[in-house]
Amino acid sequence: MGATLPALGIIFVLLRFYNRKSQGLRLGAGDFLILGGLVCVIGMGACLITGAVEKAMGYPTPEPPPTIKTKEQMLQYNPPKTKLIGELQFAFQLLMVVCYGFIKISIVYFYRRIFIVSKRSSFNLVTHIFNVILFLWSVTFVLIVIFPCGRHVDVSWGPPDQQELWCQKIGHTSEEGLTTSDFILDIFLLLLPLPLIWKLHMSITRRLQVTGIIILGLSAIAASAVRLSIYYEVTEANIAGEEIDNNQAITLTMWWSMLESGLALIAACLPSLSNIFTTFTLEKMIRNVRRTLSLQSLRESWRVSGASSRSKGSRTSGPQPRGISDLEKGSPGSSRSALTEQPSTIGRPSTVGQTR
Repeated sequence: MGATLPALGIIFVLLRFYNRKSQGLRLGAGDFLILGGLVCVIGMGACLITGAVEKAMGYPTPEPPPTIKTKEQMLQYNPPKTKLIGELQFAFQLLMVVCYGFIKISIVYFYRRIFIVSKRSSFNLVTHIFNVILFLWSVTFVLIVIFPCGRHVDVSWGPPDQQELWCQKIGHTSEEGLTTSDFILDIFLLLLPLPLIWKLHMSITRRLQVTGIIILGLSAIAASAVRLSIYYEVTEANIAGEEIDNNQAITLTMWWSMLESGLALIAACLPSLSNIFTTFTLEKMIRNVRRTLSLQSLRESWRVSGASSRSKGSRTSGPQPRGISDLEKGSPGSSRSALTEQPSTIGRPSTVGQTR
């Protein structure tokens, strides 16, 4: 997960930039924002890989040594792997919030480039307001992630007694607020362009294709919903006094956050790549195969006709027949006309030159 999704993200972002360049289009704000989202996704993947390599993530919380017997000693106990997973969680959440902001605002800029034809339109106003909301939302949760314990930033990965002393005001509430608001914003972002899409003058098939590309964002929303449910389950378990493995709970939420971010990054790039994918349709593939087979058949025809004319010692009048290289290069005697006249040219090469 930590390597696969960043690798896929790099591929799709590079295709997005290549597509813009091949079409002669300038890079817009949305393109640079999605690049920032890619950098964050790569950083999030690095956090997961580091945790797995150090055997801090995906493994049970280390048991305290026998010398720790009292509750006070337990609250002061902070083994290296637990501290490492706290540091990784801090960096991961910071990158995650910034990544969400970059990707969401990038998608809004894509909507604006496609659907806004007048600055007086209501959609122009709505997207401006929504961009401001996304920016403020990102800044707010970045500050919450960095300063949950006030100016004691390092306490976020410190021993439990220090966290209880300095971080009591936020606790799980900020994480639940982040996941809940993120889920709501994703839903609104997904539904925002759908009414405009179905008002466009295009075929039903094309509308369904465009809608289908946008609906792919549902996969990211599903991951967000799973992450939200995990946070609430952990919170309810803590309230009920049930024992949970803290390290494995953190690993699980980070895994789903990584999945959501990676899928959102890919979904944000897909609409910009629609013309690339339409280039490789099944119909065009079949046409290319048939053209190749027809050209091979045409070569055989020229060989047969050439051998027949030499054996009879006949001389043909008029222009000589075009070679197959001329047909492949798209010369005035195109391959299309040659293919349509092929059956009548076998054994009579002189007629080919006269018909052109």
